[in-house]
Amino acid sequence: MDGLRYAIALALLLVMPGVYLYWFLVHPWVHLWRRIGVRRTLVIVYTPIVLAATGFFLARKSLLAVEWGTDWRLIAAAIPFFALAAWLRRQLAGRLTFATLIGIPELDPNRRPARLLTDGIYARLRHPRYVQIVVALAGYALVANYLATYVIAGVGLIWLWLVVRIEERELRERFGAEWEAYAARVPRFLPRW
Repeated sequence: MDGLRYAIALALLLVMPGVYLYWFLVHPWVHLWRRIGVRRTLVIVYTPIVLAATGFFLARKSLLAVEWGTDWRLIAAAIPFFALAAWLRRQLAGRLTFATLIGIPELDPNRRPARLLTDGIYARLRHPRYVQIVVALAGYALVANYLATYVIAGVGLIWLWLVVRIEERELRERFGAEWEAYAARVPRFLPRW
């Protein structure tokens, strides 16, 4: 079990900072990236992400030095998080293409126009994908039980709030009144029942 916990912690350490950084590099500067073009943008944006992941990999021993071992109570507590994340992922199936997940419609709206998603799970939550990520992160942090994974999950909550604010500004600009009406009736993170 220790090997699995370490693998989860290492994967989170190498992947999640890049996920966080990607959206902060793309959304605030989307007008610049649109002028530069998708391919150049992806090269520019992924370069610091790969460098950061390399740095985290090289520093993995010290970053993953604090761990509290296998705790079956925490693993049991993670199950509802994984179940909710899996349910959200299932609700998202078929709605988000890979291009959408990496922001191609934002970067190239003329060649890759996207419609505002307002049906299915999007009729209940404006940002189910981000909620799914944060919920899954909480589950993985509990299973791994490393200080670094709890920090990554905590940063995920802050990231969620900030990136959604930035993204919503871009959605408001792109979809106008349609976005305003949608945002007025559908909550960001917690559905109304």
